[in-house]
Amino acid sequence: MANQLANTPWKIDTPGAGILYSGWMKIAQFEFIYVAQGDTVTVTDSLGNLVYNATGVTDGETQRSGKIGNILGLIVPTLTGGGSLLVYVQ
Repeated sequence: MANQLANTPWKIDTPGAGILYSGWMKIAQFEFIYVAQGDTVTVTDSLGNLVYNATGVTDGETQRSGKIGNILGLIVPTLTGGGSLLVYVQ
């Protein structure tokens, strides 16, 4: 599948080292959905700072980040398993 950044929430299902968004953005929260045990997601800003990290512990579990705030750029270098990352941009 392909990452969907046209509508909010953004749905990320394909990881990569590339910057998905390069400017300043305000993130309400992340949701790691359709998670199976051992699935992992890592989100960094464009400077490589860790913004969010989650690991699935239960099949079907949804993990929410809580309020994130302003970040510069968005990279999702790690997204394992069949899970997807929802990005709620304000």
